[in-house]
Amino acid sequence: MNKPDVSAEPAATARHQDGRTFVVHIGALTLKFDESPVQAATILTKAGFTPPEDYTLERLKGAQGPAEEEFEAADLVPLDEAHAQHFRAVPKGGGRS
Repeated sequence: MNKPDVSAEPAATARHQDGRTFVVHIGALTLKFDESPVQAATILTKAGFTPPEDYTLERLKGAQGPAEEEFEAADLVPLDEAHAQHFRAVPKGGGRS
């Protein structure tokens, strides 16, 4: 009798291994994701910023903090920090949302 081949499973998978949920705050909205990284376009779209290509997603240092990192719509955003992460959407061409 053959044993199942456990090595056939991919080494890296998008789904978080421990079933963790990643919490994202963008403006007054709270979004939850079951995987990390997530495409910036997905976060922007779920938060109502469409089309996502018209916005830059900024990761903030704390709820009201300055921007730490910027993501374009096609970029992958790692969410696997120990705490909820705060973002804002900035329309391209200036202004803040």
